[in-house]
Amino acid sequence: MGEELKIAVTEHAGRRIVRVAGEIDLETSSSLRECLELFDGIVIVDLAEVTFIDSSGLGVFISARKRLRTGSGDLRLRTPQDHVRRVFEVTGLRDLLPDS
Repeated sequence: MGEELKIAVTEHAGRRIVRVAGEIDLETSSSLRECLELFDGIVIVDLAEVTFIDSSGLGVFISARKRLRTGSGDLRLRTPQDHVRRVFEVTGLRDLLPDS
């Protein structure tokens, strides 16, 4: 069993900030998906405390970004740890991260 995923949502200057901690994997990604589906506009996801991400987690972010961009929104990921950033890089999803 993986590490529990913790999700906290705050709002700052009209933007949702979703802080995620723990592992984003097959077991936990549905909780993150359900959370992100609640929002429109610009959604910022803080990955500073994410310890692991697999393809199901990447899929959540791809789907959320696509949905948000159909309106006037966007998904912005920030502060991933180096090993999490590397997953985005090796899968060709670097454009989801800042400074790409």
